[in-house]
Amino acid sequence: MRLLLLAGDASGAGAVDLSSGALLRVRWSVPAGPFSAYDVVEARRSWDEGSAFAADSVVAWDPVVVGRMRGRRVARLLKPLVHPPNAPLLGAVTPTVPYWTLRGDQPSLTLVEPDGGPVVERDSALRLRCRFRWRRLDHDLPLDDPALEEQLSHPTATSLAGATLARALGWKPDRLLVALTPPRDGLCHKVVGGLLPRP
Repeated sequence: MRLLLLAGDASGAGAVDLSSGALLRVRWSVPAGPFSAYDVVEARRSWDEGSAFAADSVVAWDPVVVGRMRGRRVARLLKPLVHPPNAPLLGAVTPTVPYWTLRGDQPSLTLVEPDGGPVVERDSALRLRCRFRWRRLDHDLPLDDPALEEQLSHPTATSLAGATLARALGWKPDRLLVALTPPRDGLCHKVVGGLLPRP
């Protein structure tokens, strides 16, 4: 299988399956990486039957970077994966989704083109959060991206947006990868799994 990686860490990633165009939740069989957005990775895979989101989850073995994609080709791949504007974000307008309401074929991650933002802030517990506006609604979700945590780790960086955020990252955020967490107490929480640069 060939994957276009979007965001992730040593344990897994959000990626596009280049053979089908599907957006997948990938778990590495052993810690892997580091990888960058839009790296093309070859790996062996099987469906992740143990995942709470088995419909779009895979396990990948022996990932190897075989290239990198940029520009219009990436834009064409990502365009059909952007969350439709006429549907609630991952099935609900709230920041959590009851696990029992999810259909087996419902995606557990999606791409968002925000109308405003993103703004990255630290909350009172010093965890990163991402605020953005989408479909006339303001969203405030945890930012679950260890690579960004490291890039934005300066103690005075309590709120970053616009040009300041772009300088801190070294690129301007274009899209957001939003995912559901595995259920806790029956609820799946929405998180921003990564900020993506313009292809």
